[in-house]
Amino acid sequence: RPKIHANEMAISGGVQVGVKYGAISVDHLEQMGKEEIEALKGSDTMPTVLPGCAFFLNLPLSPVRDMINAGLPVAMASDFNPGTSPSGNMQFVLSCACIRYRMTPEEALNATTLNTAYAMDVAHELGSITKGKIANVMITKPMTQLEFMPYYYGANKVQTMILTVTATVTIGDKEYYRNLILSVYDNIENTGIVAKSNRTNNFKGDETVVVVRNKVQTKCKYEDLHTM
Repeated sequence: RPKIHANEMAISGGVQVGVKYGAISVDHLEQMGKEEIEALKGSDTMPTVLPGCAFFLNLPLSPVRDMINAGLPVAMASDFNPGTSPSGNMQFVLSCACIRYRMTPEEALNATTLNTAYAMDVAHELGSITKGKIANVMITKPMTQLEFMPYYYGANKVQTMILTVTATVTIGDKEYYRNLILSVYDNIENTGIVAKSNRTNNFKGDETVVVVRNKVQTKCKYEDLHTM
């Protein structure tokens, strides 16, 4: 299903085109009127707002509260790109959702997890902690309540990320295909990554690991790699 870049600079008819052709999402939506909101009602198209772009380019804010009050779901995403939104920080997006777009913390959490997974057409396997889905989990630093996540903006609240990925382990001239559970600790910009498993089949040394997820490859080196 297509994704439509719609209504960033003007009310252009992009929302209506997206709904007509069954787009999985219409993204940006800085310029929205009542007709666009009505067009989305009853459709399977997810309205997706990109706060980082509006922040960086000083654009009008999408009328998220009006969309929610009309019964629409809303997804929030980073629009991470070097031209108009040079930040992929989803904690900032979560804070913006509450502080600037007047969403409740619960609405903002849904917007940055399950609704965004739907907008990427991966809600069947990602976006929530659900039996049968891929076990990607974020563990925060200690906090008293959900509201602290958007409130304490600009600071990293994530202590650990547990990601289930597929990897090719290269040792000498041999490659080993493995599923790994990666635990990413502390500051995301200075990651310490350890691959963990309950099995005893371990590779040690200066191995190169190519982590492949959604066709994106990242090479890492581990001092002690535990494979599944």
